[in-house]
Parts: sequence; structure tokens; C-alpha cells
Amino acid sequence: MAGPFRLVLTGQSGARYQYAEMDLRKQFYLGIPGNYVLAKRDKSGNATLICAGEHSDLYRLPDPILARALHEHGASLVLVRENRDAEARKAEVADIVAAYDPVLNRA
Repeated sequence: MAGPFRLVLTGQSGARYQYAEMDLRKQFYLGIPGNYVLAKRDKSGNATLICAGEHSDLYRLPDPILARALHEHGASLVLVRENRDAEARKAEVADIVAAYDPVLNRA
């Protein structure tokens, strides 16, 4: 049995961030702060970022963002990375957004 899908993103700064697919059926993430990316995979297995964000509780990702990513942009992946430092989470989002320009992060 294969493990969760993993994705390594390189921010504009050159920093690398490893994300793992979140199993939405499990409450393992309850209370864990971190970063998330919403993405879709094409038939070749390549992922396109739709949104990057951070939250103080990964199990409680913002519903409006999830709904838009799923219904308007075809997101099929929720990937997360534990990160307990609030300022570091915000910096990571900015770094990833600067590198990938996800559609839901555009002003």
C-alpha cells in the first residue's frame, strides 16, 4: 500500500518545504498548527498549486477557501506541513506564493 502523496515545494528564497497529503477522514491533525497547500494533479501526476495558507489548527482549514478550491478550481489534494511557529508559517506562505503565484492567493 502506497503512503500519502508528498510534494516538495521550493520557495522564491530557495528554501524547500515538504508537504504530505492530508487524510481528511482522520482527526490526527486536530490542534496541530501548520501550513497547507491546495492543489490539483494532472494525468501525469504533476501538481498545480491553487492556494497556499497557514492555520493554527490544520484540522479546521477555512471552509470558504476549501470550497472555492474544490468547486471552482478542481482541487484534488490537501497537503499539509506541521509548523508551530506563527511567524514562520506566514513567511513560508509568502515564500511559496512568490514562487508559484497560486490563483486563490492573488489579490
